[in-house]
Amino acid sequence: VRWWARPTPGHYVGYEYRAGCDETYSLDIRAGERILDMTCEEFSTSSARLAALHFSAARALMPRLRDASANSPVRSTYTFVTGDGSGKPGGGRTAMGEINSHHVWGLSAALRSELAEEAASHAAAGSIACREIRVGLPVHGTDGDDGAAGPTDRPISEDVGDLCAGLAAAPDRPGDNGRLIRLEEYGQLESLLREYNVAVDGNVGSLPHYLCEQGEIGGSA
Repeated sequence: VRWWARPTPGHYVGYEYRAGCDETYSLDIRAGERILDMTCEEFSTSSARLAALHFSAARALMPRLRDASANSPVRSTYTFVTGDGSGKPGGGRTAMGEINSHHVWGLSAALRSELAEEAASHAAAGSIACREIRVGLPVHGTDGDDGAAGPTDRPISEDVGDLCAGLAAAPDRPGDNGRLIRLEEYGQLESLLREYNVAVDGNVGSLPHYLCEQGEIGGSA
């Protein structure tokens, strides 16, 4: 979510602090502050912040996915969507953002490996297919844009969302569980949308953007 959300800082309503649209501003890095200016306690907390959020989500969702997979002939899936640590449209890479990105990549690699081994030993019953989409496509535009247009002339975030749906709906394939999918070029995205038989429903309009600024959406995904 950090990758395509508008860079909106938090604000106070009376004495209540309301966080911004996403978790970028929760990394405890102040403007101009350097890594070595932090205390060990501050570094320990800030460097693991995003990985902790991903771990919390996975820990809460995995038991439900196992139950669903155990009672269905179709294997449940879990997909990490990660970025390259470069922030959002118009925003530069921060040192703590880069550290957090690598931390999340490590968590994803560990879980993908564990779940792939588990699936190989327990067949499909109760197992989970886990993959990662690592988005390294360049982002252009101003703070008001939702990133560069993808191969379908829509925001990249929507094409990546369609790819996630294609991964979830795809039948099991040898070597696919635990896969790391790198998106470095638009052509790769086009190819992957075809590979996973993604068909865009023309009846579904574009997703609303930046509703968090209007108080309609809280937190982050």
